[in-house]
Amino acid sequence: MAEPVTQAPARQLSVAEYLCDEHLDAHCELVAGEVVAMAPVNEGHQSLVGYLLALLREPVEDSGRGRVLFEPFQVRVNETTCRAPDIAVVMGERAARVQPLVFEGGPDLVIEVASPSTRAVDRGTKFYEYEAAGVLEYWILDPARRAAEFYRLDRDGCLQAALPDAISGRYESVAIPGLWLLVSWLWERLPLREVRRQWGQSGD
Repeated sequence: MAEPVTQAPARQLSVAEYLCDEHLDAHCELVAGEVVAMAPVNEGHQSLVGYLLALLREPVEDSGRGRVLFEPFQVRVNETTCRAPDIAVVMGERAARVQPLVFEGGPDLVIEVASPSTRAVDRGTKFYEYEAAGVLEYWILDPARRAAEFYRLDRDGCLQAALPDAISGRYESVAIPGLWLLVSWLWERLPLREVRRQWGQSGD
């Protein structure tokens, strides 16, 4: 009888090995030393990410207060794992730590746009990785369900749920001082000119 064939376990990659040319533009992450392909995104996901990027760039980058990073740019959350958040915002001194290929540690704000294939990991493994890395604020946005979850790091280093105002739906960020939004804007895609008007800025 033939000997059973056993496959050798896949060799784990170091972060340095992972951050090489063949992975720079790939839709993937390094999870506990293994390269994991990310699921393709649909139009709803792409549309919401694009809207958020446009919404955040003015109060963060145009103001000179920080940087807005987005997938596939990598965030090293621990010694063996690099995640590619849909959006990551780094402010002040943290912005100075952005390297050409990776950001080391926890961003001020991480936003993940959830889909049926990512809901569990966004609320599970990634949640605790971001918490341990010291992410100050974490948003999980689910366009299919029109659900928005906001979490803030407490004094004990735990991400705790933070609810928008029950009547107005207004949510105020702690990671980006002065930034607020209405949750309805995320699903209705309120034009940026109107957003700026509500923020008390010029509509031009």
